[in-house]
Amino acid sequence: MNALIQNDLAAQTSVAEAGPSPYQLLSRHRTLLLIYTAAILFDTVSTIHFMVRDGICLELHPLVRVSSYYYGPVLGPVLFAFLFKLFAGLILLFYFKHYARYILRTASAIAFVAGLYNFIEHPPIL
Repeated sequence: MNALIQNDLAAQTSVAEAGPSPYQLLSRHRTLLLIYTAAILFDTVSTIHFMVRDGICLELHPLVRVSSYYYGPVLGPVLFAFLFKLFAGLILLFYFKHYARYILRTASAIAFVAGLYNFIEHPPIL
């Protein structure tokens, strides 16, 4: 009987150490995820802009470049620049709970700077 109680306590302790559920993480980091999503959306739109205007060959990211050759200059960046990065950010949030805040902030800043670079280097024709 004592062994059963110890096993039950060990199971409860391991559940408590597991941390917050994915839903709790999503609600806790809602603002950060919105900023991250907006930053990668801005980067994706600027990537589509310069690919349509100047060609796919200028893309530096190999996965986005190859997917753009295969799927086109609009669907390629949407699939592999936006959705892939969003999915990667969610995986980081769920697996690296303690560091996700710092990683997502850094990734948001990098995506925003990349989008700015694309629009500065390839300005829209008005």
